[in-house]
Amino acid sequence: MPCNCRLKGIGRMHKTAMEEFSQGHAREAEKKLYKALTSARELKISCFEAKILNSLGLVTEGLDAPSKAASHYRRALELIQGKLGNDNVVYDTIAKNLARVSVH
Repeated sequence: MPCNCRLKGIGRMHKTAMEEFSQGHAREAEKKLYKALTSARELKISCFEAKILNSLGLVTEGLDAPSKAASHYRRALELIQGKLGNDNVVYDTIAKNLARVSVH
């Protein structure tokens, strides 16, 4: 099991990034999310990685980069499907996000 303090740090970084995004600081949020993603990958926590990828999708969508957002959403869906299947609210939420950017 990964170090609890490291998990909390990733969680705080994710939360702070999304707060920054909601305040209009998308570039700063994107940087923090990439750091959190790297840490989640190092710890091999696929569900957390998927959550961060979904958030990166939202942020890059906000930066008017729909193809990059779609890539993040697709990877998040792959991770969720591999861990939880595709019959759950997390998968449905990310799939809706992907559908939204795929229309563009």
